[in-house]
Amino acid sequence: PETTVQMNKVLSYGGAAVTSGDTSYGAVTGCFKTKDNKNAMYVVNYDVSGANTVTVDFGSQKNVTYVQNAVEQTTATQSLELTLGAGEAALIIFK
Repeated sequence: PETTVQMNKVLSYGGAAVTSGDTSYGAVTGCFKTKDNKNAMYVVNYDVSGANTVTVDFGSQKNVTYVQNAVEQTTATQSLELTLGAGEAALIIFK
């Protein structure tokens, strides 16, 4: 899949768009394939001094598993809102 990343705004990976509530710092992503050949991304709060709310918009209903704070959850959703602490990341795997 095509990936576009800009500082403070991440923008597209496999149809998913990522936006951040804090445009001063925002979020960055790392996009890759898992060993099972599934699309996956890390979403990281780029702000090292405070929490940030990051929204991942999938564009349509998707089945995803995400891991945040060592807790794994699976859901079917069009978007995922994550509150990430300073420098914190979440892993999202597309099913």
